[in-house]
Formats: sequence, C-alpha cells, structure tokens
Amino acid sequence: MVHTTFKVGGIVSLSFWSMVLVAGSGVIGRYIYIQIPRNVSGNELRIDEIKEVMEDVNRKIEEYAGDNQNILRYFELISGPKNSEEMGATRTIFTMFFNDLSNIKKMISIRGELRRNQDMPPAVKKELFKLIREKGSLVRSSNFLNSSHKLLHYWHVFHKPFAIIMFVIMFLHIAVAVVFKAH
Repeated sequence: MVHTTFKVGGIVSLSFWSMVLVAGSGVIGRYIYIQIPRNVSGNELRIDEIKEVMEDVNRKIEEYAGDNQNILRYFELISGPKNSEEMGATRTIFTMFFNDLSNIKKMISIRGELRRNQDMPPAVKKELFKLIREKGSLVRSSNFLNSSHKLLHYWHVFHKPFAIIMFVIMFLHIAVAVVFKAH
C-alpha cells in the first residue's frame, strides 16, 4: 500500500488485488492445511493411523482416569460434526472454524475445572489436559479429514491463478521500472 502511495490503478492494480487475495486465501489455506494431522516427520496421517494414535491416547486416559467418571466426561465435551462429508465447501470451512472456537471455550472450561480439582496431583492434571487436547484434535481431524482434502484442493484452484497473476504483473512492473528508470 505504501509503495502505491494509496493509489491503485491501471494494470498494476491487478497485481495488487491479486496480492490481497493471495494473502487472504493464504490464511484460509494455512488453516485448512493444519487440519490434516501429521506425524513427527511431517507426513500426513491416514485414517487408520489416526485411529491407532487415538487408541494409544485412550489407553493413557484410562491409566490416568481409572474409574473417575468426571475425568472421562471431559473427553466427551471435545468433538466435531460427524457428517462433514455431506456439507458443501463453504459450510464445511465455517463449521470447522466455529467448532474450533467452541472447543477452545470448552478447553478453557476444562482447564479451570482441572485446576479446581484437589484430588489430583498437578502433574496428573497437566498430563490429562494434554491428553484431552490431543484427543480433541484427533477427533476433529478424523471427522474432517476427507473434507479438509477437498477444501485444500478447492483452495489450490482458487489460490494459484491469483499468485501467478500477481507475480507476472509484478515482474513486468519491475522490468518496466528498470528499463525506463522510473522512480
């Protein structure tokens, strides 16, 4: 904006508005990208691998919780819609976003409730909260995995052309400025 002196006109305005769209859609694309679970080396997890990790988390939960039903109740609070496959792309992205906001509120509530619990040592509370957050992430990821892949495909279809337009016009603008020594 400063470079344009707040005047956006001509063919360079295509590059500017493409840049705005690329930056905006980049934020959305990054959000969709982080919805797809990955292992430590960055490889995408398949649904069966997510289930294996979830079983491991469930075993750890049972170790910490024992027969305490209040602790087991925490894990039921964090969730995501089960049938995201049937939603359209726009509805899915909004559902994912608002579900994440709802789960953040729930996590804050759970953290407060765990802090007030005097029956558990602090280390157990900390580990339980970590497991609750991890299971919530796994549940959300498994519910939205196929939808996230579709959304990421649509995002690429939208994002790439604007990025190409932006760079082509930007390089042409730079070349013209250098050739004609514009200031």
